Amino acid sequence: MLKYIIIILFISITLICYCVDENKIYINNQVDFMFEYSSSLILKETQSEKYLSEIEIKSNTVIIYYKLIDKIPNDIGLSFGLDQNSSKNEYKDLKKGILGETGDFNLNLNLHKFYNKDIYYKTYDVFSRYDLADVRFERVMIFYYNNFKIIIHYIGDRNILVYSLLEHFLINKLDYKSMDNFINKITNSEKNSIFSVYQKNKDKYYFQIQNKDSFGKYIDCISVFNKYNFQPEFDEITWINIEDFSSKIKGKQMNNTFNNWYIMFDKIISSLKVN
Repeated sequence: MLKYIIIILFISITLICYCVDENKIYINNQVDFMFEYSSSLILKETQSEKYLSEIEIKSNTVIIYYKLIDKIPNDIGLSFGLDQNSSKNEYKDLKKGILGETGDFNLNLNLHKFYNKDIYYKTYDVFSRYDLADVRFERVMIFYYNNFKIIIHYIGDRNILVYSLLEHFLINKLDYKSMDNFINKITNSEKNSIFSVYQKNKDKYYFQIQNKDSFGKYIDCISVFNKYNFQPEFDEITWINIEDFSSKIKGKQMNNTFNNWYIMFDKIISSLKVN
């Protein structure tokens, strides 16, 4: 009897271990704040105002920028709000609970307040910074504490996320051979129900995903892609309508791949504590 009890306990403990999301804790003793983050993320610290130009868009990364406000330089070229004057104005606005502006190409800009603290912070998304061909997936938090400016910058793997959102993009220079092999594997019935519109031009692929029930639903399409384990490398991609994409986020009309990436940032922010 004791033997069976021990076996049951062992199995129960094992299941608990598998169910608990493995998180790490980031602690910044200089500024005095901390947060939890998934062990699947790459974490980097920086005090360089040029870090935006060095972002790796093909990995899931969290970048923590922090610097004393008085140490932030002014003459840094295209600053995206990272210069000292912009930072001081932003600090004054947030101190008053005013959202103000940001020098970045933001969408979904929001004002928040720390629980039990009289400290405001802003969050926003960035899906394109320079032009519509500059496709990226970033979420940003900015706050000020102990005379520091702090930015938590969350970056998603572009290829994985684009792959799950094909109907939002014009795709150039896709791997033709891989794509042709993939299309040939799909039965005629699947082509009719999933790829109602599929065009191949001389140098361009354009996906307009559609099924028999309603336009714009692409869950079936993504499952077929996964079934054949086809994940292309996108050399040149362009947003078709970034405002439409942003509105679908607000309306919670996204797929699980995107949602899982998106809410991971919310989990980081909800765990953040300032002392």
